[in-house]
Amino acid sequence: MNEKSKKTKILFIVILLLTISISIGYALLGQELTTTGITNFDNASWNIHFVGNPTDSFNESIGSVNGTHSYSSNYKSLSFSDTLSIPGDYYEFTVDITNDGNIDGMLNSVPTIGIIDNKGTSDISDDTSYSNTTLISSTITYNTGGTLSQYDELKVGDTLTYKIRIEFKKDIQNSDLENLPLHLTFTLEPTYVQADSNATNVLKINESIDCDGNLLYATIPNNINGLAKIMAEQSVLDNSKSLFVNNCSGVKFNEISSDTNGKGVYEIASTKDDTYPIYYYRGAVTNNNVLFANFCWKAVRTTDTGGVKLIYNGTPTNGQCTNTTGDATQIRTSSFNSYSNSPAYVGYMYGSIYTYSNITANNLNTSYIYGNDVTWDGTNYTLTDTITSSGTWSSDYNTLNNNHYTCFTTSNTCTSVYYIYYADAPAGAFYITLSNGKKEEDAFNDMFTNENDSIAKTNVDTWYSNNMTSYTNKIEDTIYCNDRSINLMGGWNPNGGYISDHLYFNGRKRKWATNEITLNCTREIDKFTVSNVIGNGKLTYPVGLITVDEIIYAGISSGNNLYANNTYYLYTNKTMWTMTPGAYTGSTAYEFHANSSSNLDGLITSNSSVGLRPVVSLAPTNFISQGDGTSLNPYIIE
Repeated sequence: MNEKSKKTKILFIVILLLTISISIGYALLGQELTTTGITNFDNASWNIHFVGNPTDSFNESIGSVNGTHSYSSNYKSLSFSDTLSIPGDYYEFTVDITNDGNIDGMLNSVPTIGIIDNKGTSDISDDTSYSNTTLISSTITYNTGGTLSQYDELKVGDTLTYKIRIEFKKDIQNSDLENLPLHLTFTLEPTYVQADSNATNVLKINESIDCDGNLLYATIPNNINGLAKIMAEQSVLDNSKSLFVNNCSGVKFNEISSDTNGKGVYEIASTKDDTYPIYYYRGAVTNNNVLFANFCWKAVRTTDTGGVKLIYNGTPTNGQCTNTTGDATQIRTSSFNSYSNSPAYVGYMYGSIYTYSNITANNLNTSYIYGNDVTWDGTNYTLTDTITSSGTWSSDYNTLNNNHYTCFTTSNTCTSVYYIYYADAPAGAFYITLSNGKKEEDAFNDMFTNENDSIAKTNVDTWYSNNMTSYTNKIEDTIYCNDRSINLMGGWNPNGGYISDHLYFNGRKRKWATNEITLNCTREIDKFTVSNVIGNGKLTYPVGLITVDEIIYAGISSGNNLYANNTYYLYTNKTMWTMTPGAYTGSTAYEFHANSSSNLDGLITSNSSVGLRPVVSLAPTNFISQGDGTSLNPYIIE
């Protein structure tokens, strides 16, 4: 047999035997214990042990190989064996450890997994011990993903779940196989001692702790189903300390998601008492992949009716959703609207177009008349409450905060009137032209009606029409918010609007503020829905785009921190549109987007071409037929 054949044969006969046992360090009860009256130490009971029927499998057993297991008669040790034949094979399981005594325990030290290669002989003199090997990796965590730490407490009546993973490494070299076959024994010996003042609480699923040390629990309503129920069962409150949130006041939304600032499923604490609380995925989660309608999606959050919003993430390969970056994660690139020269173009739909004009500072060094208001006689506008400029624009422009109307003449009458909404010394004046008796407030309202589809909406609707109509019965009609409510009117306010301020929408306020994000959509006209019962009824299909607030919940930072986040689940290394308006400056409409560095930036013009990722919402009646949400085994919707 040649050397290559020997190595191949050797590779397929690696047999592992894992024996796990609990070593109990029992502190003397009488030591440093002060009592009064009668104390009966005979009633003290120390009983920390594994949980399970010896003939049953572990609580959760997955992997490319199977294992066999058994407990010792006193449940103080556990053994299992499996065969890992080729690189990449792994075996992963969870096992419960409970405290059935009446003495609180805690870990005396951080447990480690020891590995012994017995060389296939009974002679212990040739045994080799490892902390790990070049061939095998082994890890132990809590089933929630948290690491084990010294002084982790196991209180009387509580149960903790360990997750153990043994894997044949993929990145091995031929030289690493020279010593095969390996005959390996794995041992884990967590040592518990009586808890003292050093003991720290081990937060479990749905459990968090506030700044006063009170344990809090996420809500799991009885009236939710499918993926929403799975999210609820995995969630913790977002206003307190939990497994991946170190701050006792909860998630800091002005910082990006991380292992200390959110990773997992969170319940918005302010919705805890709602009929359907809102749950959302945050951070570097890997279990929110969904296969639905022959497309891959990322679950984002639940809705206030118990549905689940999904964002497009490409097409599957052999039933797996492995797209992570690039063009494959979006349906196409597109502008939000064809132009950006009117405030109307921040709309997912829009009304009348009033485009800007600009007159330079040099052309304004004239004693023009400016009015606070106008009247209309059917033919002419007449300026009212007027002032006459000095003829020097650099000193005149900042006197116009209450006098935005002008004919750009020395007369106070004209057939069309001009409204200055932005001005400064070097740039001159930016204005719109009004006619037929229209005033600024008329034009402003006309621009933000819903009469014309944006380019983004047209492209999203076309994609839905071509691919999703047969699945509409599985999709709920929910609100997609194009929040055009105003944070700062600037010069668009005819009475005291500071003429050198731009027009800012409330999405920008929430982006730049700290912890002011919301999923509420305040204006009916901005609530895009199919039905006019819950919204504006302007959607043809139940599909939209993600909002700036949903992206902040997912893991991008609000406030002044434009930190890149290339680990949260929405990162694709591509820029994508949101549905949230940002601003209209002197001449340009801006929509929020998440850029390719995964910063949240509002300063992209509405006629730029970036990625579209449609969002749909699964109806509450949908159930998961199979899958665990990972990219290789996504949730499949019935």
